[in-house]
Amino acid sequence: MLNVLIIDDEKWICELLIHSIDWESMDMRVVGDAINGLDAIERIMEADIALTDIRMPGMDGIELMRTARDKGWKGECIIISGYQDFEYAQKAMEYGVSQYILKPIDEDEIKISLIKLANKIKAQKNQSSIQHEISTKLEQTTETLRLETMKYIVKTGETPKKVELNYPNKYFQCAIIWPDYSSRIGDIDQIHESILDRLLSYVNKNIRDLIAYIEGAALVIIDNEDDVGDIVRILQVHMIELKYIVNNYPVSALTVGIGKPYESLKSVKSSYDEAVMSVRYRIVIGKGRIINFAEYETRRSRPLFTIKQKRQLVSMLQLEDFDAIHNWIAELFSQIHPESINPEILDQFVKEIVQTFYYTIEDLGFEVGCDAFKQAINEYQWLSTTDELKNWLTKKLVWEYHEYNEQRKSGEARPISLVREYIEKYYSDNVSLSDAAESVHMNPNYLSTLFKKVTGKSFVDYLTEYRIEMAKAFLKNGGIKINDIAGKVGYTNPGYFTKTFKRQVGISPQDFRKLYM
Repeated sequence: MLNVLIIDDEKWICELLIHSIDWESMDMRVVGDAINGLDAIERIMEADIALTDIRMPGMDGIELMRTARDKGWKGECIIISGYQDFEYAQKAMEYGVSQYILKPIDEDEIKISLIKLANKIKAQKNQSSIQHEISTKLEQTTETLRLETMKYIVKTGETPKKVELNYPNKYFQCAIIWPDYSSRIGDIDQIHESILDRLLSYVNKNIRDLIAYIEGAALVIIDNEDDVGDIVRILQVHMIELKYIVNNYPVSALTVGIGKPYESLKSVKSSYDEAVMSVRYRIVIGKGRIINFAEYETRRSRPLFTIKQKRQLVSMLQLEDFDAIHNWIAELFSQIHPESINPEILDQFVKEIVQTFYYTIEDLGFEVGCDAFKQAINEYQWLSTTDELKNWLTKKLVWEYHEYNEQRKSGEARPISLVREYIEKYYSDNVSLSDAAESVHMNPNYLSTLFKKVTGKSFVDYLTEYRIEMAKAFLKNGGIKINDIAGKVGYTNPGYFTKTFKRQVGISPQDFRKLYM
């Protein structure tokens, strides 16, 4: 659980942040609050995240950050300020401030910032964990250590510290082997895993001096070579045997992507990324071949997804103009052909469309999971033709939008359902919007807006209608005095009850009772 410290010289803002945000749902807890930097400087050292104002007496937010960094604080910081001051923001960034949020406080904006920082902190801790794990493997064999080192570089783009290995040859080059299937049958994941295991076994047994392992859904091969192109020649020699291995599986093709050779060990990551892009490029030039990134990167083309097209997509999503999206996608794909697009442009094209989609629907209020983009790219890697890519993007932009919309409606309805239950239980008491909001851990203003959106009525109108309906039930039974009925349905003033009843029903409580006598 992450520790959060709140610093603001206005005590009510601290209290608002403490009580209006569901910290536990984000795996966080508030460890304290402070009224200025002097009050916070000692306690900030135990915090993972600090939310601080800038202008405070004694020690302001900028000085607090500078002092905390000097003391070795490694946490993340969100500035909350009532001033849109570029100079302050620039100084804040110098001391590692991650977010700059303007008052008045928007609860959702703060939550989004907190979740982003939580993901960043977890990623940093995970990377530190990976670094520690690699360091503990120093006593293992050189071969195993080299394998783990390459995995780390491919994942992070960094060479692990405290690991010194000698590589005999000058160049590093990466290849990806990817099986495509004739159909997406139900147990494809299990079949795919079995195929990769068999391919890996063959490479380890028959092709010496290569580093090979399974990464995600692909077989990764890394060569430390003396001559540029060694890995291409090696795989060409073994391609027939590799294809023979998958003959008994529903594999339609075996595609190999090759990255460029690099002299730097750290650049293995670049070669790997190029190999991945080369495999994805089979969408354009066809599968079942060796695709060398260096041969196709010279096919320079202008970006397919321009700023103008990005604005068009955002506008269409905002207007929910799905017919226009269908036409827009068809127009984009009319520009895709081998002579006009290289692997990097294709990859950029797909990723930017998907990113724009998720950013836009997030701005529209949809709740998008932090892994949504990663999951989408994992789906994209299974596509092997332009028709499949076109259909996938259409499904992504149209049908997934509808799915998120339904989820949002369902998500909005849940807290309102709980508020209705709260009204049914406590309508006879002095119920207020603040009480109801507290019962579902929501901001009263936000609950008021959401309640009206879901029910079509204001909170007060809904409460009044429910009380009058209960009063009508008591009046039908007879035997209970009207003044007592007023108290039973939450009205301490019988005269005001009578006035409200007549306004809602059209007749007085006395006349209503006569209808059932």
